Amino acid sequence: MSKNIELLYDSYIIKELKRLNNVHITKKMISDKRTHLLHYRKMKAINFDFNDNRKYCWRCKKLYLNKLENFAKVISRKTYDGLESNCKKCKKEKRKIDYDKHKDNYVKKACEWQRENKNKRSLICKKNYKKYKDCPKHNLMKKNIKIKYHKTEKGKKQIFIDGLRGLLRHGLNVYGNGKKMTSKKYGINYESCYKKLYNEAKKMGYTIQELRNMKFHIDHIIPTSLYNFKTHNDIKNCFNPLNLRWLPAKENIIKGNRIRPQDLEIIKTLPISIYPKGFDINNYKEK
Repeated sequence: MSKNIELLYDSYIIKELKRLNNVHITKKMISDKRTHLLHYRKMKAINFDFNDNRKYCWRCKKLYLNKLENFAKVISRKTYDGLESNCKKCKKEKRKIDYDKHKDNYVKKACEWQRENKNKRSLICKKNYKKYKDCPKHNLMKKNIKIKYHKTEKGKKQIFIDGLRGLLRHGLNVYGNGKKMTSKKYGINYESCYKKLYNEAKKMGYTIQELRNMKFHIDHIIPTSLYNFKTHNDIKNCFNPLNLRWLPAKENIIKGNRIRPQDLEIIKTLPISIYPKGFDINNYKEK
């Protein structure tokens, strides 16, 4: 750079520094500002050169060698090169910060849209399922999301409820006519079942997950074989929270569908309303 241009730069820099700072201006401040302006001018020239494949990101202050790979295309507005001013990485970070800041509004709007556009949503889900069905990257991402979800309190609760659903399906297949409906139609409340067994596990000094790891099963005090799985009322009574308890797996397998003498004593404490139809505890004989 020639001396005349350097002096012009310096006079402009001094004016700017005086305007922005009330402190004493040093030579270092002038040189730093000069290098900054020269760098800005150089990067701007690169960005506006259509023949140059490089592009500078003003956010992360990094010069990328391939602009088409690292910068997204602009759809909503016009730009000189048809690309965003910030790189994809910076844009992603900015979106994340913005989402964390206004998370409640985004969730609210998404829920409203899903309620109003149920048909559109189902079509999008089907389209995406077909698109990413055989994609290993997408399947791995789904698996990781599932693992993370199952580590949360909500996820652990869901695993427990899925286990109860499995017991209901087994009962309907073995003792019923095979017809399956939602738990609400049978009158089963999984939430109250979870609360009862969660409190029972807490009294034992463990969590549900710890009892699962110790190979404890969810056992029906009055066996499922005594209930008529063709009637809704009997299915509801079978899955009443009072009829459920924790039992070691080995003990549960040995017990099977029998009522042991110690179980009879527990059954006597249960309300008669949850007994199977035609069940008489006083005249009960093991088959």
